Amino acid sequence: MIVMRPLCDTTLDTAQNAGLPAFVSRLLARRIHGIATADQLQALLSPKLSMLDSYKGLPDIDRASQRITSALSSKEIIALETDHDVDGVSSHAVLKSALCDYFGHPESHVISFIGHRLKEGYGLSDSVADRILAHTPRPSVVITADNGSSDEPRIARLKAEGIHVIVSDHHDMPEEGAPASVFACVSPKASGSQYPDSAIAGVMVSWLLMCAVRSQMIQEGLLSENAPKLSGLLDYVAVGTVADCVSLGSSINNRAVVAAGLQIMNTLERPCWKAMREVLWGDGAFTATDIGFGIGPRINARGRLDEAMAGVHFLLSSTFEEAIELAALLESENTTRKTIEKRLKDEAMAIATSQVAQGRNSLVIWLENGHAGVHGIVASRVVEAFGRPVICLSPKEGHPDLMSGSARAIPGVHVRDAMQYAYDCDNSYFVAFGGHEGAGGLTIKREGLERLMEDYEAAVTEQLEDRLKSGPLEAMIWTDGPVDSTDLNLASLEQLQILQPFGREFEEPVFEGEFTLSQCKPVGKEGIHLKLVLVNDDQVKLQGIWFNAYKPDVEPMPVEQGQRVRAVYSLDRNEFNGSVSLQAVIKTAEVLR
Repeated sequence: MIVMRPLCDTTLDTAQNAGLPAFVSRLLARRIHGIATADQLQALLSPKLSMLDSYKGLPDIDRASQRITSALSSKEIIALETDHDVDGVSSHAVLKSALCDYFGHPESHVISFIGHRLKEGYGLSDSVADRILAHTPRPSVVITADNGSSDEPRIARLKAEGIHVIVSDHHDMPEEGAPASVFACVSPKASGSQYPDSAIAGVMVSWLLMCAVRSQMIQEGLLSENAPKLSGLLDYVAVGTVADCVSLGSSINNRAVVAAGLQIMNTLERPCWKAMREVLWGDGAFTATDIGFGIGPRINARGRLDEAMAGVHFLLSSTFEEAIELAALLESENTTRKTIEKRLKDEAMAIATSQVAQGRNSLVIWLENGHAGVHGIVASRVVEAFGRPVICLSPKEGHPDLMSGSARAIPGVHVRDAMQYAYDCDNSYFVAFGGHEGAGGLTIKREGLERLMEDYEAAVTEQLEDRLKSGPLEAMIWTDGPVDSTDLNLASLEQLQILQPFGREFEEPVFEGEFTLSQCKPVGKEGIHLKLVLVNDDQVKLQGIWFNAYKPDVEPMPVEQGQRVRAVYSLDRNEFNGSVSLQAVIKTAEVLR
């Protein structure tokens, strides 16, 4: 279903009164509702670091920063334990760089641990705890990032051995609250938090914690008041923030750190960004879209298929030669990931089609030969296709009696709450679960699959009770409506830069319109792409490209020359033989009868 985003008259009036172009004002008014003042508009479009909420509102922030400062002063061994996705990897880079490069702690005194996604699962698992306890020298402090909130049993083990665990996280807390054995729990989701923004990523929590440590060290005379601020690490924060799909609409904090981080990335001073620019074969400035669809997946791929420390080493590369070698490794892993993903996506789509035909509101997909590293991606693809919340599961490596998986949601469904509902219905088959509103993970006993399907279905149906009154769920493509003929030009494309950065809850513009196809022909090595010329009712011509639209010798072309179509598309620059023109990148198109 193609649905136009609703337009907010208040935001539209504010934007136009501020002198924004009408084209941009309408796009803004379809994303953010209720902007009534020029100050609110300024904060959204030109976020500055001075607008960041103070870290002082985070719970346990003083206790955590004091303990870390003490460890730095005494040259204690500090362990970093982070998640294996981009948020966790970038958090690791922030923590290690802050401790070693900014605060002068010896690198030999900072030990890194990231759980192996396939062998050890999510979070501070028992095997990761075993590795920490077996390490020589043994750390006296463990700092987690992007996990830890649901790991009380392992934290209790470390505490019993005299290790102080400081959790920095952004995930929803278990019903019982923060881990009881933790030395400090720094999270905007923890009970008693006065931090006003719960939408920040784990990497930003880590960065704020290090900012608090810097302040504490200055207060104790361990750092000069003129010591460099940690804003130089915001490129890492930007990458983790965009890649973790936290809100870039409701959070001024996220918009500010992403904007600042992109500025750092585009200086190309850090070897990793210079190398990534070569890998992505581009010569323009990095954008949030490049992070979300280019950089993030490549860093993520390593953690999905193998151990994730290669991503940390890439971000922290000291030379271009080191960075380009690691970038090539990440690129290779990403290619492998895409192959695995395609196979499992096709299998999952077939299963999903069957479950939709049965009238299910949620899809729980069992992949016997699945791969834990791509559960989340496959689940997201099925969500996009069917407009239903999805869980993808496969056997847990090394544990044939268990299955693990990832969940992805749609608007109106809270993943962790739905899992909690299922757990409360029958906890006998649950081993572990966690997450937040949009995504989560779980491990269950294999015999619990049928029960999970029923319990999760009940949870989702209850959460969507009002929405289901209007009819069955279906996939939705949100658009910004038609583009006026006067706005179909490169100048309008340039105007879109005013709205950067784009991301979750502040999506890149997608338009719709009715056109006649004056040209339609296969292009590319295998002829799977379609080159189009679209003509609107004002006889304005728009060049178009529809990638992966056609399977020669398998199925007919979805559209043909001379047909009238309703197309959904984004706008982009097309450069060919030194000439630059406006181009429509087609998302989908349907023939009008």
